[in-house]
Amino acid sequence: MLQIEVSQVRSRADRNAFIRFPWRIYENDHAWVPPLIIERKAFFDRKSHPFYQHGDAALFLARQNGEVVGRIMASDDPNYNAIHDSNVGCFGQFECVDNDNVDAKAGWKSWGQSSIRRIMCAGY
Repeated sequence: MLQIEVSQVRSRADRNAFIRFPWRIYENDHAWVPPLIIERKAFFDRKSHPFYQHGDAALFLARQNGEVVGRIMASDDPNYNAIHDSNVGCFGQFECVDNDNVDAKAGWKSWGQSSIRRIMCAGY
């Protein structure tokens, strides 16, 4: 069994790998409608997306033998937590190869959240 390495996206190359990874997962799915690359870049742009005015998010890539095998976005929305008197982190943008070794929960505990919640909408 090969080790899975999870790292936070910090470079432009990693961000592009994060954005383009679903093409690998869904390449043979004829029902998949890929998003526009330019829209995905705008969605993850910390300088212009309105979510970052009050919240924070981090992107993570999982690699096995140097090859991207998964991705996930962890987000913290203080407004949501204040309204709901909670301390939850959220996740979205999750995709991975069919591999039981890819851990979807990497990264949350470092932010101090007591639980995680799946984001069901297209936004943060």
